[in-house]
Amino acid sequence: PSPAPHQPAAPAAVAAGGTRRAKNSARDVEQQLSIAGHLLHPDQKCESKGESEPTLGLGCIVEFCAGTAKLSAAVHDRWPVGWVAPRLVLVDKSKFRCGSTSALGEWRPARLTADIRDLRLARVEEVKAAVQEGTRVGGMGKHLCGVATDLALRCMCGLENAATEMVFALCCHHLCCWDDYVGKEWLQAHGIGAGEFGLLRLLCTRARGHPCRELLDQQGGPNPNPNPNCGGALRTRRAWEAGLRAELGMLAKRVIDEGRAVWLREVMGWRLSLIHI
Repeated sequence: PSPAPHQPAAPAAVAAGGTRRAKNSARDVEQQLSIAGHLLHPDQKCESKGESEPTLGLGCIVEFCAGTAKLSAAVHDRWPVGWVAPRLVLVDKSKFRCGSTSALGEWRPARLTADIRDLRLARVEEVKAAVQEGTRVGGMGKHLCGVATDLALRCMCGLENAATEMVFALCCHHLCCWDDYVGKEWLQAHGIGAGEFGLLRLLCTRARGHPCRELLDQQGGPNPNPNPNCGGALRTRRAWEAGLRAELGMLAKRVIDEGRAVWLREVMGWRLSLIHI
């Protein structure tokens, strides 16, 4: 799908300059709301609950690596008034207690304990029912670390004769696996093989641990200018070098994500957008 940018209001904990844990928690909430908005309204901004439903309703939602289903709870909270409640499938490799499923109200989720590598959505009863009704099947995930993203992409693309959409948060690129990565052909066409892919994974780790990360987040990214009179966070040479490493790490992540995007567009025929939240 090709969703329009969705920018929910910044949580109060960030605006108030709270603790690191509070900021991380607020960041999680912001990401959950953004994913929910893009899933429910893929072709328009989603800043508030609407009253009209698309021509083809969302009949089933599959959350990959669901854990305690906090992402599904966020979708439930933003579910537009008047829409028919969807079937909900929570997929995870491990068993979890109820967690946020208590916040799902009338929704009755089906839990699947399975490896995404072995999952065939066409055999899942809730998904089959949605396809038979002619409604959309949506896939989403916030904790699809590394290789799990590629497995989830293959899983969703393997659902034939169905109207599908998916919204995934891309994370933990250093945990990707060359054998399961979907964009190998595009990388190889640019001279990047299995060995270079390992280097890309290593470079991805450089995007973390910046000494001035919080200030950089407020400024919108690293600034490689070492001039002490330039203002901002990067006033020392150590911080400047860390900023360069962080920028290199972000570029490595972008290469991996672009390979996935090319595979979805050119091989699978999807429309998509890479969106920074």
